[in-house]
Amino acid sequence: MKNNRVFHWLIALTLLATGVALVSCGKDGGATNPDLGTPTMTPTPCGYPGDTCTPTITNTPTVTRTPYATATCWPGATGIHFQSFAGRGGNGTGLSITQVSVDLQVNGVAETTAGITLTGPNGLSVPVTYSGTSTVNCLTAAKYVADALWSSKYVVGNSYTLTIATSAGNVSVSATAPGGSLACNAEGSRVTWGTGGNHDYIQIFREGTLIFEAPPDITTNYYDVPSVAYPESGAYKLRAVVSDYRDGIAGASAYSYFAVGDALEVTVNK
Repeated sequence: MKNNRVFHWLIALTLLATGVALVSCGKDGGATNPDLGTPTMTPTPCGYPGDTCTPTITNTPTVTRTPYATATCWPGATGIHFQSFAGRGGNGTGLSITQVSVDLQVNGVAETTAGITLTGPNGLSVPVTYSGTSTVNCLTAAKYVADALWSSKYVVGNSYTLTIATSAGNVSVSATAPGGSLACNAEGSRVTWGTGGNHDYIQIFREGTLIFEAPPDITTNYYDVPSVAYPESGAYKLRAVVSDYRDGIAGASAYSYFAVGDALEVTVNK
């Protein structure tokens, strides 16, 4: 369903369609709402000393900045709920971090005893182990991660399978790694990559607030970021994700997904 990110995009699309974002875009994020403000009455002189005419009424507009809406909450439900991302991320300076992450809830509870494994070509088998709890879509989930054993194992074109064994049953799902050569130019105006996935997107953040998001599911292997994504001078975070996204997973809730992908996050100074 691509629930979280697409929900943000739908909010942005709605604002653009109504003209709100285009007319009153705030400097520090999100759509903005104009307010006519408090009328100020200014007397206008009338030719004779001391005389005044009918006051001129002016309104000083004020602007209230509203960030993009937060993600929707998971509904309380029985069964297996999980969100998982397996991939690598870089910061544009040669640093590459690879990780497998799974947020899991079973029958409304953060189950800490699940057996989770990521497998792939050439005998790859990575245990994904419990590391604590997390809050995902308003619910408390069990967080499972794998770091070192997954390092250098991400290969574009390879298929990876996530298997989760829980008290409510087992689920298994596979995805194929896209990406490669994921990069952004110094101006933050173009992002490029090698192999596209089925769920590729670009986000721009200003002081921790999401202020711009490209339309979902880009079909080319590049994206030109428009200048409106950077409404003022300062530092921005650009995040690019190229992923193979799988939902509708047998045995899991409708809100569950598994994604394998390449990610990049860099600072863009304007």
